[in-house]
Amino acid sequence: MSVALSEGWTVATLNDIADWGSGGTPSRKNSEYYGGDIPWVKTGDLGPKILTQVSEFITQDAVNNSSAKIFPKGSVAIAMYGATIGKTSTFGIDATTNQACGVGRPVKGATTTEFLYYLLINEKDRFVAKGKGGAQPNISQTLIKEHKIPLPPLAEQKVIAEKLDTLLAKVDSIKSRLDAIPDILKRFRQSVLAAAVSGKLTEEWRGGNEVSSLDDFIDSIFEKRVTLKKSKKLKKNFGPRNNVNSLFEGKPRSWRWVDLESIAKNENNALKAGPFGSALKKSDCVDSGFRVYGQEQAIAGD
Repeated sequence: MSVALSEGWTVATLNDIADWGSGGTPSRKNSEYYGGDIPWVKTGDLGPKILTQVSEFITQDAVNNSSAKIFPKGSVAIAMYGATIGKTSTFGIDATTNQACGVGRPVKGATTTEFLYYLLINEKDRFVAKGKGGAQPNISQTLIKEHKIPLPPLAEQKVIAEKLDTLLAKVDSIKSRLDAIPDILKRFRQSVLAAAVSGKLTEEWRGGNEVSSLDDFIDSIFEKRVTLKKSKKLKKNFGPRNNVNSLFEGKPRSWRWVDLESIAKNENNALKAGPFGSALKKSDCVDSGFRVYGQEQAIAGD
């Protein structure tokens, strides 16, 4: 590999700094091999920095009668098969693995568990690139062992790993805060809207301005509607006038509880929903013309 190395650094292979192995899958035909007390790691379990929880356990007989082997705590596992290529975890427990996991045990004096973990995380894209080409992209132990990396002195490796622990913890903290922002904004938006429709948002404004009740205006809309219906200029698609029960106490004096019919325009189809279901097909839709508002727009806030 062509890399400008810092002073004291060298080019090494992963085989130079770790002892590599993989596991196996005990026969599924023998139910006694499963449900034991020995953790059995699969690629789907990989991902956490420190792996302490697995989805399956096997028995000692399963280890004795298969290619599964126990790797000690502090080993570093990397996924070698399919879409999970490059997923990496450090073993926080003694564990076995299936054949899809490559496991490296750091060579004492060459590297540390922490640095090997971060090194493999950094090399993920290169492993993925090397795994391309087949129906199911895979990398092999041989490929992992031959993989070349820039290697700093051991003392510098420890400093790098410590700094990464600190910096990436801050990154995770920031990410958690950023992930929470949409919910915070949603709650804020809801509280602002609630304040608006309850009159709290304009409470100070009402204190310095003269406002009149809407009662006369709403009554005039209804009276015009009755006249239009009698003259058959308005279809009877508006129901009878209803009194609306208050949804909460303490509305401003100048406000009034109404239903949507009370403030709809006195025109036919001024308040209408649909068409629904098969009345409007996807084949009816074109690139321009009248827009159709559906529940998906309401859900998306569009």
